Amino acid sequence: MKRWRIDTLLGLGLVVLSACGGSEEQSGLSDPPQSKSFSQLLTEEIALSESWSDGYFTDPATLPNAGTANYVGIVRIAVETGGPEIQMAGDFAVTANFQTTTVSGAATGFVDQSDQSYVGVLSMADGSIDRAADTAVEYTFIAEIGGTLTRSGAIYDITGLLGGDFLEPAYGAIDGVISGTVTSGIDGGLVYGDFIAEQ
Repeated sequence: MKRWRIDTLLGLGLVVLSACGGSEEQSGLSDPPQSKSFSQLLTEEIALSESWSDGYFTDPATLPNAGTANYVGIVRIAVETGGPEIQMAGDFAVTANFQTTTVSGAATGFVDQSDQSYVGVLSMADGSIDRAADTAVEYTFIAEIGGTLTRSGAIYDITGLLGGDFLEPAYGAIDGVISGTVTSGIDGGLVYGDFIAEQ
């Protein structure tokens, strides 16, 4: 899959969101218990990013032909439905299966910038590794990602795509971006974000 730019998505989002009213679908659920604060999740993300700041993309052709690698890290997304932007962060776990050239995983434990916790999981589906990808213009792996995140008074149905790469040395980390759409009640908008995780 060709690489996309978050700023391009934002430009498109301004057009889409101008027609949205910005209300939330009511969930009727109580808020879930909070495991980590938003600032804790961002601190973890920054630490991971700094520790891999010198990493470069692994050449997909050099990835192993067998075995698996498990990655744990942070995903951060922005949700726009016409009202104030909601920033969320959560834990992210991904498994790369080099024999089947697949990737799978899920993001959980979402908390927004007001430290409100969300119930729900964003799961990866149909994830594939492209050993022939040109990392200058293409992602090494892509997957669908989606699910429903809820808190007291709101439901967000999210559907999107995830694109990422392995980082050197020794394909020890992954990073990439997420883009998609969100619906909440009668309103729709955009979701965009990024992730980083390490073995």
